Amino acid sequence: MSDTKSRRVIAFSLSYDPFWGGAEVAIREITSKLPDYQFDLITALLDGNSPRVEEKGNIRIHRVGFAKRNPAPSDLLRLPWYLTKVFYPPLSFFKACRLIMKERPAFLWAVMSYNAIGASLASMLFRVPLLITLQDGDSVEHMFKRARIRPFVWLIRSAFKRARAVQAISRYLAGLSKSLGFKGEPVVVPNGVDLRVLSEVDAKETAALREYLKLPEQGTILVTTSRLVPKNGVEYVIRAMPELPEVIFVIAGDGPLRAELEELARSLGVEERVRFAGALAHKDVAPFLKLGSIFIRPSLSEGLGISFLEAMAAGVPIIATQVGGISDFLFDPEKDAGAEPTGRAVERKDVPSIVRAVHLYEGDREMTERIRKNARAAAEKYDWDLIAARMKEEVFDRLS
Repeated sequence: MSDTKSRRVIAFSLSYDPFWGGAEVAIREITSKLPDYQFDLITALLDGNSPRVEEKGNIRIHRVGFAKRNPAPSDLLRLPWYLTKVFYPPLSFFKACRLIMKERPAFLWAVMSYNAIGASLASMLFRVPLLITLQDGDSVEHMFKRARIRPFVWLIRSAFKRARAVQAISRYLAGLSKSLGFKGEPVVVPNGVDLRVLSEVDAKETAALREYLKLPEQGTILVTTSRLVPKNGVEYVIRAMPELPEVIFVIAGDGPLRAELEELARSLGVEERVRFAGALAHKDVAPFLKLGSIFIRPSLSEGLGISFLEAMAAGVPIIATQVGGISDFLFDPEKDAGAEPTGRAVERKDVPSIVRAVHLYEGDREMTERIRKNARAAAEKYDWDLIAARMKEEVFDRLS
């Protein structure tokens, strides 16, 4: 096998550019920092404006399926456009077969469990090693209840059983891989953050954003970057707002729950203090975070929680539940007495604990500053350069 072939990887991800989430950002950052590797990424065509094949650096993007132009997030949940997601496993399998027959890769890389279906079938047919990166933020129970996933549950479990390697982004997900059938020892390498971008924010950008959102210069501003889906728990922050009469809550994100959450804010009489900013481009996340006194997302489940790490790197103290991978980096001054505090922990679906956490930040400036300093130091371990180097040494090089 030549050096070129031994460094070629076929990756699988349901979504990619222009649809960015934690998993998609991880693919972009890791691939861009490993110039010795060449990547073919098979993704779903979710926007009809996107080209079928596109090259960006050392990654060639192949889009499969069909889509409307300029879809709203809600469009992707409706027929017929939802079928592109449903048919992604077989479409990705057939595309992978064609790519493998042209040039055999070192291994196949499935990012998230659903995307392992087509990758596993191609791996089995051509006897190419399979790597699964476990990034899933939903619980197994919720994930396997999704309409598009239910018919493929046995194939997902089969993929984990035959995988050569599993890389998980948190200790929680590493344990989950064993319950899904992986027989080896998973490697834990988390997602990362761009420390430079998050720490070097132009004050003018933040000021312009503050003016656009009509935010006061003084007072407590809660911010969140969250898809508006049940697992992110945004509902419970809105329900806490009547008990936080001087606080403003700004939400960056969109999703199927937006109309319902806007109605909830109106019914509670807090619509003037709950601002829906819509989805942000990734480049706008840093100035948005700098608006906040506190970053908050009381997640019901979380694979890791890159948004929390971004807030920590930006110097914004966090409020979160200690579910899933969040427990790897969130240490509460009251609940985790043996560790240096990095944030305030709340319970799932618990409005009073959210109100209390906000008041604790407001009332104890010394502890707030201690948390901010510790959180910034903890975030430095998640720098993308370090993460990409670990992925190369601990995962990729062992398979190629």
